[in-house]
Amino acid sequence: MADLQVPPAVGTSGQRLDTIVINAGSTIFRQTVVIGDPVSSGNLGKVDSAGNQLMVSASSGIVQVQTSGTYIIVSASSGLVQTLTSGPILTASSGQLGTYPSTGKHYSVFTFNASSSNSLVCVTTAAATLHGWNVGNTATSAALAIRTYNSTTATAGSTSNLQGIIPIPGGSAGAGNNLILPQGVSYASGLTFIIAQNFNATSTDTNHSAGDVSGTLYYV
Repeated sequence: MADLQVPPAVGTSGQRLDTIVINAGSTIFRQTVVIGDPVSSGNLGKVDSAGNQLMVSASSGIVQVQTSGTYIIVSASSGLVQTLTSGPILTASSGQLGTYPSTGKHYSVFTFNASSSNSLVCVTTAAATLHGWNVGNTATSAALAIRTYNSTTATAGSTSNLQGIIPIPGGSAGAGNNLILPQGVSYASGLTFIIAQNFNATSTDTNHSAGDVSGTLYYV
């Protein structure tokens, strides 16, 4: 694609310039840019009259985009486009689009193996967001459940601060309940769980054998 040079005498800083480029395949591209808008601002390649969209195209290789603009429209015919911004709008007819994973925020992992009946475990006393779990039950006839509480403690049979119930069907070869919640569930007052004998939220029965239930909770 050829460069379009605008003489200093044409237009003024901040004025929009509507351009049309025809490539070798006779495909027409229309693009609106702002005169005097520097590359470092991340605002080149405006595509609408309001001047609030940025278009990035990756025909091959990897293109990294970092911007504070409201919207980003990304087109990847092939290769990979990685954005370093929050809330972008991404579109791709083909190829791959991706965002960088966070390097400063990862899941905390709590792994447990129930060792006795009446299992009451405080995972964290700090505010947390529960994002998922992998739990299993090897008791053949026991339909156990994990009750999670928005608290640093809990009482079996009480629904006070009860936040969720994770049913775990039993099976001699093992049965389980596995789920990942991208948005997560808030536990502002801490995260505690009880392993209960059945799915009933108000049941006080927490009997189970050691080793019946094991699993992992994922939270931040």
